[in-house]
Amino acid sequence: MNRPASANDRPAASAADRSRAGAIGLALVLVVGLGLRLHAVTAELWPDSLVYAQNAFNIAQGRFDLRDDSWFAHRFPVFIPVALSYAFLGVGTLSTYLWPILLSAAELALTIWLGVRWFGFGTGVAAGAILAFFPLDVMQAGFLLPDGPMAALLTASAALWILTKAASGNRSRVLLFLSGLCIAAATVTRTYAALLAVFFIGDTIARHRRRSDLLWAAFGALALSLPLAALYQMEAGDALYPLRVVAAAYGSVLAPEPAALIYYPSHFWHPEADLGLYPWVFAAAILFSLLRPERRRLLLLLWAIPFILYLEFGTMSLSTFAPVFKRARFLTVIGPPLSLLAASALAETLGSVRRRGPRTLRRTLLISALGVFALAVSGDSLFVLHRNRVRRSAAGGQKEAAVTLLRVRPEAPIVVGDWLTACRLAYYFGFEEGSDFYHGADDGTRMGHPGDFGDSRIHYLAWYQRTEDVPAGFIVLDEAAPASVRSADAAVPDGSNRAGEIPAYGSHPPDSWKLVRRLGSWRLFLNQPGPSPSPDGHRPESLRSEG
Repeated sequence: MNRPASANDRPAASAADRSRAGAIGLALVLVVGLGLRLHAVTAELWPDSLVYAQNAFNIAQGRFDLRDDSWFAHRFPVFIPVALSYAFLGVGTLSTYLWPILLSAAELALTIWLGVRWFGFGTGVAAGAILAFFPLDVMQAGFLLPDGPMAALLTASAALWILTKAASGNRSRVLLFLSGLCIAAATVTRTYAALLAVFFIGDTIARHRRRSDLLWAAFGALALSLPLAALYQMEAGDALYPLRVVAAAYGSVLAPEPAALIYYPSHFWHPEADLGLYPWVFAAAILFSLLRPERRRLLLLLWAIPFILYLEFGTMSLSTFAPVFKRARFLTVIGPPLSLLAASALAETLGSVRRRGPRTLRRTLLISALGVFALAVSGDSLFVLHRNRVRRSAAGGQKEAAVTLLRVRPEAPIVVGDWLTACRLAYYFGFEEGSDFYHGADDGTRMGHPGDFGDSRIHYLAWYQRTEDVPAGFIVLDEAAPASVRSADAAVPDGSNRAGEIPAYGSHPPDSWKLVRRLGSWRLFLNQPGPSPSPDGHRPESLRSEG
């Protein structure tokens, strides 16, 4: 016969219930976070992503040159793992995004672990929930860009550093070494990742850690940076070659980028911002931490604030002031520390309310307001993510449809107006038509001359001075090509392209170019005198010109 539960059994049962509820909450956060990140994946690639994909494919094929004066070629943590995916899975959406998805999921799990370790289980789960819905962080799973890898590597470095506090002996030194290795890898991705050292130093002082901890982390950083410098010395003749590549670019071509000191603050009121309502969440967390300082929260500020200040006021050159690019996605790096900060502030606020005793109208209103705000933040994030997915899915589908049309006549040349269209076609062709369409620091170098891309079907319009010189086949023009690329003269002197300029006749296609299809901003023409037969002798429906 089962005996009724006694009063002594209730606390144990209650603890078991809380443990079960906590496990369910943790699993739910992880599942929702991973689901949102998978939902962010589409077939579309950003312009920068195309270059990283090209580099990954070239590594997989065993042809990659360190002596490239484009900084995209030196951010190895972004694309080297993708090279392994391409080697085993071929070129496709899954193989391209497998690495960003894994990194984003790992970053989410590490953020939860850090919250549990520093603040308790509930705060850790709350931090995970906040990060799970952070639009910028979610979208990194669907972008092959440096922001996701940098944020994940820095989170791993911080987690390993914190873990060493409870370790000792060789285990502690190994963890510190790995922490330094992670920050070095993040620095290879973007140099200013080294700002995480401010967090290390602050934690060493605040928690009275051994000074040797910093030394062991430095050994880990040197274990990656020194061999890499030696490799550049051997292959490029300069151990600091990547740094000089970036400095040269920012010192010339990219220097005119506007500083726009209100760019990041504008996201507080910009309705189309990809950050959603998170600027308000993070600003409130920072303000709370400053008004009610606590050692762990102050350390999280030492993690996030240096990056915020650098992105707002920093320079990309040590010899002259060259303002850093300002892009919303660069703020991905502060997602983990500020999610932890917001969760800590929320937990302390709710704890203070509960300690005040019986439920009151004030307490009810506060909890209700927090609940409404949480729903508003998560709902707005879902809207931002849905809008991004719809836009990118449509763009990716249009590029895939264009390649399907271009495959109908596999022998026909494909003449494009700009390098970005060439890179996009190369990727959606699975690099069957070449994988070397982005090398060099300027368009004139990377667009090359006839024959530079072997037997590839892809040619550039800038190679041909007159419309009569353009070979019979397809012409692909992007109406959204930058104005600076579309400002060419009618003739190209000496048969060479002029810094990526499109000949003027590209803006006014001759009658011999028959419009086949409009796909987004792309216009597909068929340059073929008279009827345009298909390989079997019939004019295919898919190639009939519009109008």
